[in-house]
Amino acid sequence: LRTHSITKSGFYGIISVCDAYSAVRVRRHLRESGIMKQVMKMKKIIIVEDDERLREELKILLENNGYEARILRTFDHAADALIEMDADLVLLDIMIPGINGQQVLKQLRAKSDVPVIMVTSKNNEVDEVLSMSYGADDYITKPYNPTLLLLHIEALFKRMNRQHTEEVYRG
Repeated sequence: LRTHSITKSGFYGIISVCDAYSAVRVRRHLRESGIMKQVMKMKKIIIVEDDERLREELKILLENNGYEARILRTFDHAADALIEMDADLVLLDIMIPGINGQQVLKQLRAKSDVPVIMVTSKNNEVDEVLSMSYGADDYITKPYNPTLLLLHIEALFKRMNRQHTEEVYRG
């Protein structure tokens, strides 16, 4: 008889514990099976950097922080390739072989509003002013603190989400 004498609140407490346990198992299964990436769209960041070691380290940094990171390895027709890759954000170096990153930015801006952060070793004001006037959303000089880069990226995504919410609200 005692096993059947659970109070109503106790019964719901057991259900809640079971539901929480099930939810943890479901989340673990989704994460391990790769479905979680489909359920929660990861922000896709494209890296345009000619230094192989730096771009691979940057890719690892981004992936370890919950982003989908892709690398653009060829720079011919870079603007068109970036549009085709459907990025949420582009990290663009100024000094890339064959074309100046600022020219890629100008070409990209003629066709897309994808956010762009210039990540470059050029630390003079002229390059920063040119990049910002061509439509860059931010400008970070190398060597950079990885935590600060991640904070700049997150701040940009927060602004984009806030603007999108305001546009939806306005109708």
